[in-house]
Amino acid sequence: MFYQTQYKHDVVKYLLDAGIKATIAKYNIPKSTIYNWASAQRTGNLDSQNIGANKVDERMVIFIGKIKRLFPNIGRGKMKTLCDKFSFINNTDEISMSSIGRFLAKLKNSTEE
Repeated sequence: MFYQTQYKHDVVKYLLDAGIKATIAKYNIPKSTIYNWASAQRTGNLDSQNIGANKVDERMVIFIGKIKRLFPNIGRGKMKTLCDKFSFINNTDEISMSSIGRFLAKLKNSTEE
């Protein structure tokens, strides 16, 4: 899950004021995430930090969307093969099967709304 930078600052500020137990109870965020944000804020990297965010080439995301529209019943395994070929041709980093699954789930949720 991705959080806005201002939200992260608010959580860390609340941590400093109220302590870790109260922060976990109020925001329902894991203790390790809160401590990661606090550490990043101390070093000045909280604004540019996206914990858990993989950097995937935008062309790959567009490619996955196009393939899914052309072949709605394609699975992650076959999509992985196509993405590997795409990344070889376009000289980009390969994408994992779990990342493909996350993108497909996001596409599914966005089309249902």
